[in-house]
Amino acid sequence: MTDQPLPAAASGPDEPPLYAQLADKLRQQIQTGASLPGERLPTEAKLSESSGLSRITVRHALRILSDEGLIERFPGRGTFVTDRLGSGGWALRSINDLVQIGKDVKTEVLSWRKVPPPPAMQALFGSSGPLWRLRAVRTQGALPLYFVENYQRGDVGDRVEVSDLEKHTMVEVICHKLRIPVSHAVEDIRVGHTSALMARHLWVPTGQPVVVQQIDIYEADGRLIQSGSGWWHSNRLRRRFQLSLA
Repeated sequence: MTDQPLPAAASGPDEPPLYAQLADKLRQQIQTGASLPGERLPTEAKLSESSGLSRITVRHALRILSDEGLIERFPGRGTFVTDRLGSGGWALRSINDLVQIGKDVKTEVLSWRKVPPPPAMQALFGSSGPLWRLRAVRTQGALPLYFVENYQRGDVGDRVEVSDLEKHTMVEVICHKLRIPVSHAVEDIRVGHTSALMARHLWVPTGQPVVVQQIDIYEADGRLIQSGSGWWHSNRLRRRFQLSLA
C-alpha cells in the first residue's frame, strides 16, 4: 500500500493537505478491493516510510478513515479494513440461507466438549443430560467478527468431529453431513455483555455491550437440535427485513 511516496509538501494553495491526499489514496485502495475486509494495514511507521510523510500526518489520515468507518484500530494489534456492508448482513429466509451464512469467514475452534447443561440450556432442551458445547471465534481476515457458543444435543454432537467444525458451519454439518431433517429455526437478537473469555477473543474490554444473536434449530419431530449464540461487535451485525401485508 502507498508504495509511491507523496510529495513532501502540497504543491500549491489548491492542493489538498497531505493527510487528505494519503487518506484519499488509502480510501481508493479499500473501495477498489486492493485492500480487503479484515486485512491488517501497515503500521504507522511503515506508512510513514513508504509515503514519505510524518507519523503525525499518517495518523491524521488514518483518523479520517476511521471516522468514515473504513478502518478500525485496535491498540497493540493494528489497523484493519472493515466491511462497510456488514459481514452479518445476511438475509434469513429459509433453512438453506442458514446453511450458507458464514461460509465466507474462518472458524477458530477454541473447544468442543461434552458438558453438563447450564440451567438455561437444561430448560430449553428439556433434559438434564450432557450437551456438546462449541466455543469458537469467527474471523474475517485477521479481524474477529463474533464469538460463538453453541450447545448441541448429545446424540447429535457424538457424530461431529472438530475437523468438521473447522471447515464447515454447524448448520451445514447438521444438514449435509449428518443429514438430520430440519423443520425450522428461531432467531432471537438482544443486547448482552462480554465475559472475560469473549472479550479476550473479540479484542474488547470485559463487560462491553455486544449484540447477541441466538438461533435455535429444530428437528422435523419437534426436538431441539442445537441452540447457538454469537456475540457480535455492535457494528458488525446487520439485519434488514422486508415486510408486506398478508
